[in-house]
Amino acid sequence: MDIGNKIAFLREQAGLTGSALASKVGLNQSQICKIEKGVCNPSISTLRKICDALGISLPQFFNGESLEEMPLHLQRLLAQAKKLSPEEVQQLSNLLEVMLAKKEVKKEDI
Repeated sequence: MDIGNKIAFLREQAGLTGSALASKVGLNQSQICKIEKGVCNPSISTLRKICDALGISLPQFFNGESLEEMPLHLQRLLAQAKKLSPEEVQQLSNLLEVMLAKKEVKKEDI
């Protein structure tokens, strides 16, 4: 997947419009559209701003498992988590840790 397509995919997964992403990054919508269509490539500085707006790091953009490679249920979970506040994300993380700890205890009991 090329850079533009990956940005478009991640933007849609984040629930952002092209206009909303452009606003967060400090570009206009036509520039985002050109990047997503592969007409032009973003500078590293612009790509870093796009990644920040999408909630990922630059290394994750290039090296991380792409969302389309994740199972659908994990894609949905991630999309939902992105809609939460930082405090809600922390609460969700705490809940998952408790659930996993309970699961580990059950394994040890067997």
